[in-house]
Amino acid sequence: QLITLTVAGQDACHQLVNRHPCLVVDGCFANESIDGCHFVAVHGSKIPFGSSGTLQLNSKRRVCLLLGDVASHKSTSIELALDTPVNRIVEFEFPISVRLDIVQRVAHITISPVGLLVGGLSK
Repeated sequence: QLITLTVAGQDACHQLVNRHPCLVVDGCFANESIDGCHFVAVHGSKIPFGSSGTLQLNSKRRVCLLLGDVASHKSTSIELALDTPVNRIVEFEFPISVRLDIVQRVAHITISPVGLLVGGLSK
């Protein structure tokens, strides 16, 4: 039996925001069993997520995201370290903006069409 406890509310959890109308984002923590944390963000949703697992000494938490095109049913995957900011474009059937900001040790991941992110984007 798995019990999840959120002490400080959803705002204290990592966040996945899907602003891309053509994508469904399916995520899980890297190297965690299928029974571990699994989360899905459809267009327009903001999903808090966390992990039930423990980290080994000196290991870093990583998240795997499967980006699925709702029209063609094709997908691509990316893996992000939750302690490293990211601002890049993923080339797919169409370009996808991926941004990871860290606010008080909490990761905020935003998936959006390329034109919605402001600032310098790099690959």
